[in-house]
Amino acid sequence: MVVSIKNQVVTQWNSVFQQFINELAKKYPDTGGVKNMNIKFNIGKTVSLNYPINMFTENVKEHKTEIRNKNSHYFVNEDIPFIKDLELDKIYEQTDEETKMTIWNYLIALLDISEVYDKLK
Repeated sequence: MVVSIKNQVVTQWNSVFQQFINELAKKYPDTGGVKNMNIKFNIGKTVSLNYPINMFTENVKEHKTEIRNKNSHYFVNEDIPFIKDLELDKIYEQTDEETKMTIWNYLIALLDISEVYDKLK
């Protein structure tokens, strides 16, 4: 039973992350980080469906408060591979307020789902 729920959570996280990547790719088609992350994400899923959520959790676990508080300094922190790999630091600098809120909403949703996943481990 727990395995089934865990698989549903992972599937949901992967779906939300793919939507996030797709939206970034539409808005910023020339951003190499978004293209590369999409490739890494799809390769990671072939290794293990859990791989992407595990990598995300590892990258953001120390920054949960910054994400929940929508602290823009999160995007200029050079110690976060997830941000640099996606080039979210550059995207965040040049985007409008509506897109910034969309980015935060995705990050919070991904964080929420990953926390449910962690409780099922």
